[in-house]
Amino acid sequence: MREDPWNSAGPSASFEDEHLLALIVHSACDGVLLFDLFGRILYANPAASAMCHQSVSQLRGMHIEQVLDLGNAGEILRMLRQNQIVQTETQLRVGAEGRRHVLASLFPLHDSDAAPSSAAAAILRDISSQRQAYAETQRQLNELRLLNRVNMAVSSSLELEKILSILLEETRETLGVEACSAALLDEEQQDLFFIMAEGIGANRVRGARMPASQGVIGWVVRNRQPLIVPDVSQDPRFFPGIDNITGERTRSLMCVPLEAHGRVIGGMEAINKRQGSFDKDDLRVFTLIAASAATAISNALLYQRQKELADALERRHQELMAELRQKSGAEQREILRRLEEDMAQALSRPLTVIMHQSESWLQREDLPQELVDDLANIRAEAYRLRTFLSRLTEEASQENT
Repeated sequence: MREDPWNSAGPSASFEDEHLLALIVHSACDGVLLFDLFGRILYANPAASAMCHQSVSQLRGMHIEQVLDLGNAGEILRMLRQNQIVQTETQLRVGAEGRRHVLASLFPLHDSDAAPSSAAAAILRDISSQRQAYAETQRQLNELRLLNRVNMAVSSSLELEKILSILLEETRETLGVEACSAALLDEEQQDLFFIMAEGIGANRVRGARMPASQGVIGWVVRNRQPLIVPDVSQDPRFFPGIDNITGERTRSLMCVPLEAHGRVIGGMEAINKRQGSFDKDDLRVFTLIAASAATAISNALLYQRQKELADALERRHQELMAELRQKSGAEQREILRRLEEDMAQALSRPLTVIMHQSESWLQREDLPQELVDDLANIRAEAYRLRTFLSRLTEEASQENT
């Protein structure tokens, strides 16, 4: 090559065309590295210097592999000696530990006299922002796919254990954790009941209870705040009782409250992230899943309570009517009085709650059609029960006269 038309002070050349070329390279927005075919860097333009966070003088003399992660640098240099052009997406080493995604185009340089090439150039285009935008788009698509699967699970059934099993398994796979669990708050007993778990030790976690005043999940339920604990051994809120039951060791966990209609009904935990640590993106996804899970739990419990009430009332009605047919006079009137009292006590408050909640949910416009149909059925059953109670009261009044 000629003496050095590519120096750190800027372009200089004896020929006008070389001077123009040097000026273009020096002022280019893309990074440009010139290196010999042994890989030693001869020149770096200001853009390359800025991309590497190193001065031009620092870059000169370094091996190209110290700047670009080329994988097999020897093979690439061999291809350049054979006058081949190489284009690859790789990483530029930035400072001591940083990395930046670049599109690198490497090609041999020839003197005007067509002598064999003795040097090569690398043009570096920073594509970090495109890669980040692509990664963010993929993350959002994955979240949307997950939420779609979650909503399909929620709207496909009112069987609580089936729904939670699907949700927790989806969560476990998406977040890359060893185990997930859901616990419901028992306000009467003031403890947390683990209604479902998936992953390592799940069979031993299901059905376990712990005081609502203890543990990370207890803190989350009481304070209605999500929490990431990167190292449970350093957090005094951690309750080791569940580890004692499962025989497994919790290292890190993430926990979110389950809230439905302004009331905390329990919490969900994700245990031991397999790679890396829990972060804010994990917490955001987990919070979205927990919102769907809370709705599913609330709906399923409401449906279960309504069904149990209907079955119990029907049985009680049949028992009392059979007893009534065998009695007469004062005994019959006493049975009717007891029937009225039983019906009023059994139906008054829960029936009001069921009707009010189902009506409230049906006013929302963001529910999937399957869930709207389920809620409409719950409302219809509630009205049916009210009609049933009215009929019983009317029958009792007719028998009493």
